[in-house]
Amino acid sequence: MRTGEYQFSPTLLPSLAMIVLLVLFLSLGFWQLSRAEQKRELIGTFEDRLSGPALTASAISATAPADELRYRHVRLRGRYLADRQFLLDNRVYDRKPGFEVLTPFQLADGRVVLVNRGWVPLGASRSDLPSLQMQSEPVSVEGWLYIPFEPAYSLGGIDDAGTGWPRIVQYLDFEQLGQRLDASLLPMTVRLSGEAAEGYVRDWQVVPMTPAKHIAYAVQWFGLAIAVLVIYLVLNIKRRSEHE
Repeated sequence: MRTGEYQFSPTLLPSLAMIVLLVLFLSLGFWQLSRAEQKRELIGTFEDRLSGPALTASAISATAPADELRYRHVRLRGRYLADRQFLLDNRVYDRKPGFEVLTPFQLADGRVVLVNRGWVPLGASRSDLPSLQMQSEPVSVEGWLYIPFEPAYSLGGIDDAGTGWPRIVQYLDFEQLGQRLDASLLPMTVRLSGEAAEGYVRDWQVVPMTPAKHIAYAVQWFGLAIAVLVIYLVLNIKRRSEHE
């Protein structure tokens, strides 16, 4: 080899690959830890707001920042529009498929908000829809406000463009749902409290994945990082001993 000429080492690529994997696994582990902390903050916010005073309809505005209304305890007076209900599709509870029942609730000022009355199981077929009959007299409902963090995204339509009720919908798009109802629909849902009447299964989850689950994933990523580091050290010690 001429002076100054670079000699490629066949051991360089495996070493670089292990370093890349080590950095990747550590980054994913710390990311999971940060997600766990975010979930703890959300759960803390939920618990604080749910224990606070209940908002009435006059305090709820469609133009208010979502972060100010999300998880707020509410007590509303109005009547259910029982003849026009939605079934939110692909909701799983206890490993069983089903729907969440979204019933329009008309407030005294004419505005409408969807009340999520809970989960019902799928019937023998998708055409076997649950019976959702209920009273239409004025009532009070109590629960907490759920506002999605991001707009729903789907490649398909919100429903099958049918005209019958109840209507199966694939995701929450409040503008389109308001069009289906021909009503001024607030961009939020009320998740009915567990003690309220005329509800179904209401095992509400504030976050889809708990902080403990994120920490468990972090431990897995850090475990993989440690495994890569041990393999890297063992291989390098072995190479050195072979060259001595």
